[in-house]
Amino acid sequence: MKQNIFIVAAFAALVNVVVPVASQSSVGTPASDPSGSAALEATIADLVPGISRAELAELLEEGSLIFHSEDEPLTFRYLPRSSISDQVRGGFGHFEPNVVNEVLFLLPRPETNSRGIPYTSDEELLLDLYNTFRAVSKLSGVEYESGRTGGMRVLFDNVYAIESVRSRDPLPDPLVTAVPRESSFVLHLEDSNFGRSFFEASFYGGDDAVSMGMTNLRSLTFFVPVVRAERVRFQMVALPLEDHLLLYGAVGLEAGGFLRRMVHLPGSFRRRIVALTDWFTWQVYGDDHGTEHREPLDTDS
Repeated sequence: MKQNIFIVAAFAALVNVVVPVASQSSVGTPASDPSGSAALEATIADLVPGISRAELAELLEEGSLIFHSEDEPLTFRYLPRSSISDQVRGGFGHFEPNVVNEVLFLLPRPETNSRGIPYTSDEELLLDLYNTFRAVSKLSGVEYESGRTGGMRVLFDNVYAIESVRSRDPLPDPLVTAVPRESSFVLHLEDSNFGRSFFEASFYGGDDAVSMGMTNLRSLTFFVPVVRAERVRFQMVALPLEDHLLLYGAVGLEAGGFLRRMVHLPGSFRRRIVALTDWFTWQVYGDDHGTEHREPLDTDS
């Protein structure tokens, strides 16, 4: 069944379109009312040393932050410190993106699993979050609101794990019963702009956090190749706190001048990473995912 994500998040159309800068994200409203909690403020300031005082206040008030940079080194401004931080940074190794988007969301700590059973330990929660990342088939049918047509359009479809780029038979979601330190598999997806695409999905598990990364294995094309292999990379990190959950996302892109002249890349790829984080949020929280639907993040032209 195709799912309807409550966030407008899409790839930019890659010809004759200049996409406006995105407005505020719909994923993050305050997880509760943390503005008066000095302890929470101190915890986040310690975990996210790159955050400014103004950004911290905004995160506590609004529940979300979005940052983008161009032609500057990736600084992992919002990446929270955890036992897997080095591995997450390593996912961008030997890579010099010239367009970067980072997002950080403050959400309620999940209390029950999808069957309504309360979590009895941090390990149990981390396993569920880890398997949420690995349930990639649930990306199929994710939709976004099109500014051009005024209706909903499918963003991703036919998303599933495969053995390799050459062996493309769909595999079941590779769920696990214990969180491994590191694992990966190849991912097939069809998207509304680039058609059939292949990504390596990589996963890290730690004592306090879990993550998912994605790297394109073949060039992304729109009639002609527009982004070379391994030049688009995503990372997402879920870090449970005592009463909250920090959800971090980053996307980096090495883009040539032709593509940068054609598309407003910060807005385009910001929608991508928010689409992924909202997919994760929907799976964890369902209809009651602790967020309020705001104005659309952005629409295509």
